[in-house]
Amino acid sequence: MPEETPITEQVQQLQAELRRMQQELDAANKRAALAEELALIDPLTGLANRRAWEQALAREEQRCRRAQHPAAIICLDLDRLKEQNDTAGHAAGDELLQRTADCLRRAIRAHDIAARLGGDEFGILLVECAGDCVPQIVARLKSALQTASVAATLGWAARTNDADLHATWMAADQALIAAKK
Repeated sequence: MPEETPITEQVQQLQAELRRMQQELDAANKRAALAEELALIDPLTGLANRRAWEQALAREEQRCRRAQHPAAIICLDLDRLKEQNDTAGHAAGDELLQRTADCLRRAIRAHDIAARLGGDEFGILLVECAGDCVPQIVARLKSALQTASVAATLGWAARTNDADLHATWMAADQALIAAKK
């Protein structure tokens, strides 16, 4: 076997160093991707968080405009989270939020987006859903919530050609407020 020259040794060392650096870079990229994903998820419920919600609204609004797809939004507010926290403790309140998230996941379609918007407020983006299909989804959602002993108020609105999804969200929120009265 021929004796290795200093140049050959240097090349091998550089190749080993390059492999090590590539592995470190790959690991850093995986950590960054995970951090970005986690930045869009509510840690308690596992649903999308408000940041992810707003990104989803923007993406879907572009799709709605480009392809003339319908969309609708449901706003949901838990009726007694504060009472639950005050009487049974925050662990019970957290469990109520998690139960609500589970109900949302089961009641909506796979391509819809459910998000915890903050506190006891949730939003559901119903993609490719005209206003006439929303009552069925609302009924399914109310049934799932009732079965899970979750008291909540819902309001919804369908996107129109005159209003974007942000305005639809505000209209659904106003419907929620009206339903609470």
